[in-house]
Amino acid sequence: MAIIPIVLNELLQEVCDDLISTNPWTNCMSLYGKPYYKPCSTGCQRYITKRPTVKKWTFSVPIGDFNPEEIKVKVENDKVFINAKSTEGNEEWSDIVERNRTVKIPKDVDKEKITSFMKSDGSLVLEAPFIESDESKIKILSIEKQNEDEKEIISSESKNDLMNIDIQNYNPEEVSVTCTDGVIITQGKRQRSENGHELRESFYRKITLPKSVDQKNLKCFKNNDGHLVIKEVIATGDDKNQSRH
Repeated sequence: MAIIPIVLNELLQEVCDDLISTNPWTNCMSLYGKPYYKPCSTGCQRYITKRPTVKKWTFSVPIGDFNPEEIKVKVENDKVFINAKSTEGNEEWSDIVERNRTVKIPKDVDKEKITSFMKSDGSLVLEAPFIESDESKIKILSIEKQNEDEKEIISSESKNDLMNIDIQNYNPEEVSVTCTDGVIITQGKRQRSENGHELRESFYRKITLPKSVDQKNLKCFKNNDGHLVIKEVIATGDDKNQSRH
């Protein structure tokens, strides 16, 4: 069980009350294509620059007229429990207002990082980052030298290569291969001097993997012809590598 503190971000409310964000420098006016401008009390001018949008889960819960210290939020298993309780009165009489809310946490949300804050309209906003899946992580593929077992695979099924690029003029450190969200990006940069001139050469290739390909099984090879070959290599029962696609 985790207890989540309630934050009332006054600067956030002052700048853009309807924007769900805990970042006081978030640019709400960028939604209209213009930077937000606000004069300072000293006569200076303040500009809030646009920041990149970060994908996250947000959920707004109407609570009512409660102070942040009157609201308790806790996380148990896959749910968020919200309790708001306000007491007014004296020794002779008292009024108690209490509200309870339960919010189910989606499976792809990191419940360990849930935070909350109050808005001036009486709603409580929950937010948390999404769980980063293996497919969304950037995987750097190392360029391997093909061994004897892999030579036959690469040469016999070259027409089914996911990517085949001539890199014989490039050193290994001049070529990078990354895979993220099912997209392979290969790029190379090299610089050399010739007859007193600086020559630069580069390439960029980008492909989207078929849905049937598991990026965990991707391998990069540099064959004897100086070509970069990318394949999905899967292990069989007898521990030999096989290539498909």
